[in-house]
Amino acid sequence: MLEISDTRLASAALALGFPGEVHATIHASSRETRITVRFDAPSQRFPQLQLRRLVEHWRSSRFLRPVNASPNETWPAEPGHLMAVAMRAQMAYDALAKAQAEGLHLHLEAERDADGLPMFYDAQIHRDAPPASQHPVRVCDDMALTAALMPLGFQPRISGSPGAHRYSLPIQGRPVRLDTGHVHQYSLDTLIAFAQHGPRRLALEDTQPLHPLVIGYDSLHARALLKKEIRFAQANLLITDPAGTARQALITLNAKGHVHAAVERHFHAPPGSLNL
Repeated sequence: MLEISDTRLASAALALGFPGEVHATIHASSRETRITVRFDAPSQRFPQLQLRRLVEHWRSSRFLRPVNASPNETWPAEPGHLMAVAMRAQMAYDALAKAQAEGLHLHLEAERDADGLPMFYDAQIHRDAPPASQHPVRVCDDMALTAALMPLGFQPRISGSPGAHRYSLPIQGRPVRLDTGHVHQYSLDTLIAFAQHGPRRLALEDTQPLHPLVIGYDSLHARALLKKEIRFAQANLLITDPAGTARQALITLNAKGHVHAAVERHFHAPPGSLNL
C-alpha cells in the first residue's frame, strides 16, 4: 500500500488509472487533520506501471535525469513519461492559480534536451507582462485546459476578475520536440476541440488518448474530482497513548460511548481522561 498526501501526485496517479481511496484523520492530541490517498491496486489503465517507482522518480528528478534506485538498477531519464506529463500540468495549474490570485503574469521558459531543443515549457511568475503574441489569439475560460496547454508552448494572458477569469491563448504554440525527435508547433484549434457526443471530453481523446494534452487534462480533471472527495470525506480520530507508548486507536468521529470506553480501557486511562 502507498499513501500519498500531495494532492498533485495523487491526482496524477488517479488519472493514470490507479484506484485510490481518500482517508482523513484528525489527530486527537493536536486536532490537526491529515488527508492522504491510499493506493493498493495496479493501474486499470496502464497495468505495467509501478506507482511507488513513479512517485520516487518524480520526487528525485522529475524524470529529467537518471536515478540510481539501487546498486543494480538505474531508472532512465524519461521527460516524456506519462507521470511527468501529468505532473507538469499540475505545476502549470498551480502557477496559473498563483498568478491570477496575486495579479501577476506568466512567462514560459523552455526545458531543453542535450541538443538544445525545447522538450516542454515551465511557467514562471513575473510582475511584468510577457511580450504580446505575434499570432492571433483565442479566448478560453477553462482554467484546467489552459494549464494543460502551457507545457506545450501556449502562454496565456490572464484577464477578468476572480471567479470569471479568461485566458487569451495564441493560435500557434511555441516549438516543442516530439517523441519522434522532430520539432513541432501545435495548432490550438486542432487541440482544444471537444467531442460532439457523450460526456464533455477532448475530441483528441478518441484519436490520440496518450497525447500530452489528453494526459494533462485528465490529470487536472482527476484533481477536481479528488477535491470534492476530500471535502466530503468522513474523518477518523487518531488517538495516541498519553503515557507515551506506541499504542494507538483509530475511531470514527461519531463513535458511540461504548467505543470510547473500549479505547480508554485499551490505554488503561481513567474514564473521560482522553477527552473523546
